[in-house]
Amino acid sequence: MDITVYCQDTEAPPAAVDGVLVRIYSGVTLITSGTTGEGVNDPGEVILTVPSAATYVARFSMSTPGYSIVSPAELVVAADGDTFDIDVELYEHDVALDANMCRVTGFVYDTFGQPIRNRPLVFQPIAPPQTIATRRAYDVARRVSTDANGEISVDLVRALHYDVSLEEFETPREVIVPDRSWVGVADLLLPVPMSVTFDPTSVAMADGDDEIVAVTVLTSDGVTRDLSELLDFELEFLASPTSGLEVSISGDSILLSASATGSYTVTPAVTDDTKDLIKPAAGGVSGSLSVVVT
Repeated sequence: MDITVYCQDTEAPPAAVDGVLVRIYSGVTLITSGTTGEGVNDPGEVILTVPSAATYVARFSMSTPGYSIVSPAELVVAADGDTFDIDVELYEHDVALDANMCRVTGFVYDTFGQPIRNRPLVFQPIAPPQTIATRRAYDVARRVSTDANGEISVDLVRALHYDVSLEEFETPREVIVPDRSWVGVADLLLPVPMSVTFDPTSVAMADGDDEIVAVTVLTSDGVTRDLSELLDFELEFLASPTSGLEVSISGDSILLSASATGSYTVTPAVTDDTKDLIKPAAGGVSGSLSVVVT
């Protein structure tokens, strides 16, 4: 069954919004996803196929650089072949004008979802200076306070690592500044796993053999990380069918151990221990590995 999701902004008159990534879930399982205005989709629309008429959760995030979605984070939709019209409130991020800098903007919230108002954050570059793309990157400590709405704006050196101090943090948080002109502060402070890349993308192996596959993770701050660089989340890798192929993590790779012939698909998931940290807009982790055992 196909459902159509149409996204429009909250301006008057409303206009279609392209670049909205819509993910459809049944429980915690990602069923399908697509982006408004992409490919054959009309402006503001995305057509998604679901297994049957049922109630699903739709989660929304923005794929267009420089924008993020304030609301809605997620909605419950009863799929019956209708078109769902969604009013999307957008936040446009400022960008750094210096090609070596990344502008951090957005709202800082506490664990109850309340803005942290008029509170200083300190961004301390981690010593020693780091070599990034053949250049030596330096910075000084930067102190910036949230305003009365909990919003901040500060320019940091691209690709540099910082310790961020805030009264609400028990210890400083290490962050990696993405190599681009902007990032949302929420994604900088709590980068959520978004997609996994396997190298190679498919594996042919013999029954009884082991294979190592390298894994990298793209997080919501725009940084591609090794598994060991995921600071707040842990991933697990699940094989389907569940018997005949064992998957375990080995450093920054996964280890495949085959015990029965067949075709398998390996997909990533956030562990139950860290799943409660996931922001609703982030949804699940995409990516899959095809494995054939003979």
